[in-house]
Amino acid sequence: LKNLKLLFVSANRLVNFPPEIGELSQLFCLEATDNKLAKLPDEFSQLTSLEDLHLSQNELDSLPEDIGNLSNLTIVYLQNNSLSKLPESTENWGSLARLNLSHNKLTELPANIANWDVSFDLFLNDNDLKTLPSSIGNLDRLDKLYLANNMLMSLPTEIGEMDELIYLDLSSNELVTLPSSIGQA
Repeated sequence: LKNLKLLFVSANRLVNFPPEIGELSQLFCLEATDNKLAKLPDEFSQLTSLEDLHLSQNELDSLPEDIGNLSNLTIVYLQNNSLSKLPESTENWGSLARLNLSHNKLTELPANIANWDVSFDLFLNDNDLKTLPSSIGNLDRLDKLYLANNMLMSLPTEIGEMDELIYLDLSSNELVTLPSSIGQA
């Protein structure tokens, strides 16, 4: 299946992918939501043509360290898993349109998430985030940021630098104040 471009295996009982999945060099869309995937093989990072990745509603608690090699990703759905941390290599994800990491167990984000350059939606709600990196302010093309149901006690001042942001959900956190930069034009 060297020429396979689209692979849809959602709503099955898959517990893993074979290492040979890395040989699907033309694959640009993978939908494997609602399975029982607990781990991705290291060879997954060889899917460098991948643009759309749908792995929500699985049992993933980690991602391969080199998943950042997938620099062509534009849409990533990883919600409803058990991810507690993202590999630092995810800083290499380029121009994402949509990134959904909601309903995981994330306690922190990579320090340089500005490299994600998300343009539409960033879903981080329903995690265990206590802080946000200051580089979040560099996501200056982002339209919507969902941070509800976390454990945020404060926000970095840089959050006010997100010029294109039209929707910010901070509901159900531990905030006692908002940075003054949120009200500055």
